[in-house]
Amino acid sequence: MKKDVVLIVLFSLILIGTLFYVSAGPTDSEKEARIALAYGCLENKINATNCSSILTTEEKIFSLLAVDKCENEVINDGNNLTCWPKENCNVKTTAQAILALNERDPGQDTTAAENWLISQRKIPSTLIWYLETDTDEASNCNVFYDGSGSPYSFKIKANKKIEADSNNCFSLDNSKYFLEINKNCYNTDFEISCDKNFLTTLLYKKVDNPDTIYISKNVSSAPYEGYTSEQVNSYCFADGSSCDYEGSLWASLILHSKGYNVDLYMPYIMGGSKENENLFPEAFIYFIKGYDDYKTNLLGRQIGWYWLGNENKPKDKYYDTALALFPFQFQSLVEKDKTIDHFLRKPDEGGIFDDSGCWNGGNIRDNAFILYSIFPEYFSENGGGGPGGEAVCGNGICEQGENETNCPEDCTSTQSSCISEG
Repeated sequence: MKKDVVLIVLFSLILIGTLFYVSAGPTDSEKEARIALAYGCLENKINATNCSSILTTEEKIFSLLAVDKCENEVINDGNNLTCWPKENCNVKTTAQAILALNERDPGQDTTAAENWLISQRKIPSTLIWYLETDTDEASNCNVFYDGSGSPYSFKIKANKKIEADSNNCFSLDNSKYFLEINKNCYNTDFEISCDKNFLTTLLYKKVDNPDTIYISKNVSSAPYEGYTSEQVNSYCFADGSSCDYEGSLWASLILHSKGYNVDLYMPYIMGGSKENENLFPEAFIYFIKGYDDYKTNLLGRQIGWYWLGNENKPKDKYYDTALALFPFQFQSLVEKDKTIDHFLRKPDEGGIFDDSGCWNGGNIRDNAFILYSIFPEYFSENGGGGPGGEAVCGNGICEQGENETNCPEDCTSTQSSCISEG
């Protein structure tokens, strides 16, 4: 009996020791050394190719973004700094090239490429728009447009339902609570007036998901016989004649970071977020608008230490994880710490850090995006001229850069950047 007890105790001690060994992670200095090794591994991979045509344009762009390599080759792959790649310009690649060039060479003029992106905008055919007019009591209302002296008239009953006939711009929605706006009247200025105090806003639905209504955050109000103004002004970014959802995500993010107002693209992006979950639109929406519900949804999609958009493509988890954490480059989060811990532990420590320093078999794009998105501080701290030298304004504070003494006191979420010392 005593022998059995001794064996059980010994087995328990061995098990506890094993668990402690597996769970013991690297020290802070070991983590820094491993991050340095990861940067070195990526640079060695890139140097071995000499930034030649062996690399795709995408790999060159991410190499420039992460470690300031291949800038000339990125420029040469484009069409005179207007769009990328030169053989078949598309929105996504052009947006990513603008990001990389601005990140590593702030003096590079990308105005032509930004204008090219804007020129690719298109009115999406996937959204149905509605005018909502609300009053506290029954009211008679008019809509003036096209300089016509004869307004479109409708009645709002006490139960909030509308009585109206159809015309060239409006028809009554089946619910009878909204007026559907005909596509030929998008970009038309509507002036609305009612004989009671009222408010107006625009709503939209997806053509293939009519049960979900998206409500604009912009609501206008006026006293009786006053006026509000509404206009359907919504765009996507298109490759050819069709909207490109992924391209619209990247183009909106890059233009926003350059100080452009991209609100007109958000209905298309937000309306398509459900059916494009594999592209992690929440990361882009949160980066641009700062909506907490999208942040919560994004972080809730973490699986263990990683994010994965398509379960049939498990190797994409490296790129997808970097993408999901991109809005939090210089923020500390429990979810991010979990990922960092796993990336920097060796297999015998319960992680995935390889002695070579590279992840995912040395995939250049994935390693570059991981380092830029998750470990950007190291590159800037070691003379790389990276993101630590620029303090980016967001949500009213300077979120990026260690030395933010030059950030203006009125730094706002709409201000793209403020240059710091260092």
